[in-house]
Amino acid sequence: GIKKLQGEIDELNRDAWVTRVNDSRRSMKISQESLKLAKSIGYPKGIAEGLLNVGFCNIRLANNDEAMPQLNEAFAIFESLQDLSGQARVYEYLGIIHRNKGDLGRSLELLMKALALTENTAVDENHATHFYQLGVTYKHLGDFETALEYFYRSMDACRSFGNTLYIAYSLNLIGSMYLETGDHQKALDYFLQGLPMRQAGGDKWREAGSLDNIGITYMK
Repeated sequence: GIKKLQGEIDELNRDAWVTRVNDSRRSMKISQESLKLAKSIGYPKGIAEGLLNVGFCNIRLANNDEAMPQLNEAFAIFESLQDLSGQARVYEYLGIIHRNKGDLGRSLELLMKALALTENTAVDENHATHFYQLGVTYKHLGDFETALEYFYRSMDACRSFGNTLYIAYSLNLIGSMYLETGDHQKALDYFLQGLPMRQAGGDKWREAGSLDNIGITYMK
């Protein structure tokens, strides 16, 4: 019946969510499947989660303009469901899009909105990614001190529920900030901490990035 289908849709969306970073193409396929199913039975939560995942995969695949309407549609549904975590994730992704487009002020504004929506909820994986994305935007703005603060907050949040993926992301960007400021030894320390996590996580693209950074640092 409907309940069984809703369970299947939730399962597909969870699967797409877990693989969204390491295998965006696979995640996109699963999300599109869940979205089709959710629309066929008129299941709002399934539709919103599906749209959110498809939107994220489009950002990862550099289709920012395709992601925008998908995320806005997801936001409207999350709002009607009073799902604050869903709304916050949409704000985060829109913040990434505006950063990709070079509008750092708008990126910061949207990421702060994401954080504000979840500040009264228990720290979870979403907080870790909000903190991380804020760190990235502050880094782009050249405010390394605030960026560092958010990267450390992201890592603390990640440690509390054992997610090494975003710890590795933060370590890598902290390393690149030290590299930019000429502190090569410190940069190397951070890059070397992040590498085994990326190897364990199976994200080949990011593992290559870590190796690249380590090579550049040794060269310098």
